[in-house]
Amino acid sequence: MKKILCIAAALLCIANTYGARKTVVASTIKMPPAEILYNEGVALLDKGQNADAIFKFTASLAEDSTFMQSYYNRAIAYMQENELEKSVSDLQTAIRLNSKCSECYLLLGKINYFQGDIEQAIKDFTAAIELDPSNINARLDKSAIWQHAEDYEAAINEYTQILNLDPDNNIALLERANCYKYLNNNAKAHDDYEALMKKDPSQWQAKFNLTVMDWQAESDTAVCLQSLDELIAAQPQQAILYNTRGLVLLQIAEYDSAMVNFDQALKLDPEYAAAYCNRGVTFLKQKKLEDALLNLNWAISFNTNYADAYLNRAIVKELLRDEEGCCRDLEKAARLGARNADLYYSKQCQ
Repeated sequence: MKKILCIAAALLCIANTYGARKTVVASTIKMPPAEILYNEGVALLDKGQNADAIFKFTASLAEDSTFMQSYYNRAIAYMQENELEKSVSDLQTAIRLNSKCSECYLLLGKINYFQGDIEQAIKDFTAAIELDPSNINARLDKSAIWQHAEDYEAAINEYTQILNLDPDNNIALLERANCYKYLNNNAKAHDDYEALMKKDPSQWQAKFNLTVMDWQAESDTAVCLQSLDELIAAQPQQAILYNTRGLVLLQIAEYDSAMVNFDQALKLDPEYAAAYCNRGVTFLKQKKLEDALLNLNWAISFNTNYADAYLNRAIVKELLRDEEGCCRDLEKAARLGARNADLYYSKQCQ
């Protein structure tokens, strides 16, 4: 259940505007019309009025077609309006006008990531970093891609470089710890989580992952439940906490209490595949096979690559005498890497 317990990998950072986006300071010298229109566009962009901002930046460029900052900020507005082709076109023009625009490559990387071109996104983030090694957002986004691709060593290397540049970057410290955890390097993960909690006691994700790690290593259910109770009291809107508390209760056959927690997790997040899967397992333990099947179907509908859900559904289908369906699910679970699924498939279906 490792993936169920782990906090999701780092999210891409929200786009930051290029440094020159800041309003040009007024002086006794009258500003050119292009700068006035640009400043008006920036003010609108800051308010989320993207269409109006685009109009102002376009007017600015009509006054001065070489005003790179207007191209860059109009690209931001276009991206936020999901007009990605126009955004890319403006960024390419901005780069032609200023080949050292690190933030331009950062925004290009985000767009390529959103469009699924991971390889080009990495190239763009790399270019942003080469132009400005202190561009933390580009490094965070690049790290997040490595982490999502499960290249945890590459992600750890990038997070470490971020921390060398910015020792107080809690995002990098948390995600480096998560990467160590995924690699089962619990000692280093533990050190990073502890360091993060010492710096910022409000970092509930670090305490949560430490709680899970300690429970998995020591099987001390009472201590784990006490820690989860404290976390839930402080963070009552976090579905993962209820799901995990339910999972711990499931392990000690406290089925009714476990179900209450899974239900609460789904109340907070109605598309939480792990909670549906765990509800399905709870019903399976109680021999309520139709209820188990329904919940496992829901889990798979929200995560079509959920290996454990396929494996558990195969068990339910076997008990319901659906041998063909059981074998299909075992085969799918094996392809997705579920533990022992290939062995079960070879014994049951071949």
